[in-house]
Amino acid sequence: MRREREWEAIAQSPHERLFGPIVEGAASPTLPGTEAVLASLFVTSQVLVVEDDPDVRDSIVDLLQSEVPWIEVSSATDGMEALELLEEGAEPCLALLDLMMPVMNGVEFLDTVRDRSLAPAMQIVLISAHVQFARHVKYPGISGLLPKPFQATDLLEIVRRHCPDPAASSAQS
Repeated sequence: MRREREWEAIAQSPHERLFGPIVEGAASPTLPGTEAVLASLFVTSQVLVVEDDPDVRDSIVDLLQSEVPWIEVSSATDGMEALELLEEGAEPCLALLDLMMPVMNGVEFLDTVRDRSLAPAMQIVLISAHVQFARHVKYPGISGLLPKPFQATDLLEIVRRHCPDPAASSAQS
């Protein structure tokens, strides 16, 4: 009976405990970098969302984090912020890039990424309400265009195509 109550406390705990019952007042042992190492075992791809509209950006990030758990999602409000993430070492396999943004727009971002040879393996899907303009943007790495407004299913299909679930591919092997 006592053991049952201990495990019920674990299940009700806001923080999952993986190694046994809760000991009141005990600190959770954590080695430096443990969370990063564990996350790297499950996260295999990075997606960069570059969008100035906070509602659209937050919706995209929330959707991807809930529906595509094998990716790490980072976001930027403009091209300059996205550039800083790349210069700090981010290596996204996919960038979802708005074209019309303040500070540094999508085309200026693409010019700078090309000039500085950053993220050469990164694929780019343009996200824009200015479809006619977006169709004329030609850069290496651009692999698609998602016109605004778009359906969540269309966005998820694009992300899953560029960053496939590693569990699905290993299950087929």
